[in-house]
Amino acid sequence: MTPGRWRSLGRRFWMIVLGSLLILGAGFSAQAASALQATDTDNACLYGRFANPLYFVVGRNPHGVATADFDHNGHLDLAVALKGELGMGYGVDVLLGNGDGSFQAAVTYQADRGPDGVAAADFNGDTHPDLVVTNYSSGDYLEPAKVSILLGKGDGTFNDPTNYLVGYGPTSVAVADLNKDGKLDLAVTNWGNTNSVSVLLGAGNGAFQAAVDYAAGNGPYFVTVGEFNGDNILDLAVANFRYNDVESTVSILLGNGNGAFAPPTNIGVGSQPASVAVADFNGDTLSDLAVGDFSSGRVSILVGNGDGSFQSFDNYGASSPGSVVVADFNDDTFIDLAVAGGSLLTVRMGNGNAVFGSPIFYSVEETLGGALVADFNGDQRPDLAIAGGKSDHVSLWLNSCWWNCYLPATLRS
Repeated sequence: MTPGRWRSLGRRFWMIVLGSLLILGAGFSAQAASALQATDTDNACLYGRFANPLYFVVGRNPHGVATADFDHNGHLDLAVALKGELGMGYGVDVLLGNGDGSFQAAVTYQADRGPDGVAAADFNGDTHPDLVVTNYSSGDYLEPAKVSILLGKGDGTFNDPTNYLVGYGPTSVAVADLNKDGKLDLAVTNWGNTNSVSVLLGAGNGAFQAAVDYAAGNGPYFVTVGEFNGDNILDLAVANFRYNDVESTVSILLGNGNGAFAPPTNIGVGSQPASVAVADFNGDTLSDLAVGDFSSGRVSILVGNGDGSFQSFDNYGASSPGSVVVADFNDDTFIDLAVAGGSLLTVRMGNGNAVFGSPIFYSVEETLGGALVADFNGDQRPDLAIAGGKSDHVSLWLNSCWWNCYLPATLRS
């Protein structure tokens, strides 16, 4: 055997030894370790590894979560929608970030009854992030409910809410410029018996026009925005979640460019889809969908055709997926999946062809809620913030890239 061959084998031997030590030191569960299939490629992290969650106390029954730099100090902060319980504990908790993955104590702001979804954006052009909150219980299920706008002051505090009527039982909200006027608009799912999405066009000064409702599927629960048919106009994807519904679907509403939307095209997925994420999973520059099917315990991958239609590609098991988020967690340029649901966080690494690897499981104490991706400690790695995981807490999962990224360059090949 040649000396070069011995050196190559030696490097691989030490890579295995060092990788094993890292796994032991990180305290991986046997279940998670057995799910990993190691390969020796590239100079990227082979896996996105998340540290044990950090828990931060919030109010009762946290559901949605949003992030922005509310006080302009260069650190990301959190806003958490508190659905409350038994008619009490409604509100939005704001936690100001310290830039190292920790947060200050929560400060509660009032919205209306039953806050469920929350998003952050600048609605009045003053450069300060504002909040929009969907209030699920504000209509008593017999009349239209409300969304609340809380304008930010720029110091981490917020003004009293201004409320706008939407449909019955609003759950989630997406923010984007839906009519190309340079002002942010809202799309709100109405989970009540109207089976609609309310669109509120923004005036650019923090005010919104009256809601216009567009039909969706049965039980629209979650909405996101994407460009699905190549016309450079934003469209909507809606996960329709209804109990005992045998025809679970995702609705695609193609935008007309003026803030109006075409009738929905409904795509069959697994049972009771609760969330949907948009990304290019196969590198063809077209938008694809990952749908969290709550009752069937799987994530459905729908590959976009570029004309507003999608084809079912594959599905992957997950624990009662209530929230699906996407990012490149391991720095290999491919989009990965993180699925929060039940008492598990499930992470799968993407291969760049709409195929995803073996699951990496992280256990938590209690049910996980809404999730988002952002860099909360300034290390340029995508972290996770998830409502729940422990009673009346928000959990933070810091991305601690491991294995290949910690090895000297000479041991990466």
